[in-house]
Amino acid sequence: MKKEREPKEDLRKRVAKALELPKEAFCSLPFLTMTGRNELMIENYRGLMEYGTEEVRLSTAEGILRITGRGLTLKTLDREAVRIEGHILSVEFLS
Repeated sequence: MKKEREPKEDLRKRVAKALELPKEAFCSLPFLTMTGRNELMIENYRGLMEYGTEEVRLSTAEGILRITGRGLTLKTLDREAVRIEGHILSVEFLS
């Protein structure tokens, strides 16, 4: 009987764990760094889906990331990271 192949993502996570590497770097997982309530850095995102002063939606390997607040602005937007500033009220993954 032939063994089913594991999805690549699961294999990457196991390799990262075995080598004690950060999962977010090796598996393209989003890495969020929040400084207080006024700055959020998101690394390893896939794309910007929606942008406004009260809501930002990003596509990530873990699903849609929704940031809500007041006076939100994109301070940095490049292939690797997005930096959002403003009064951040919530950060959530949508299913």
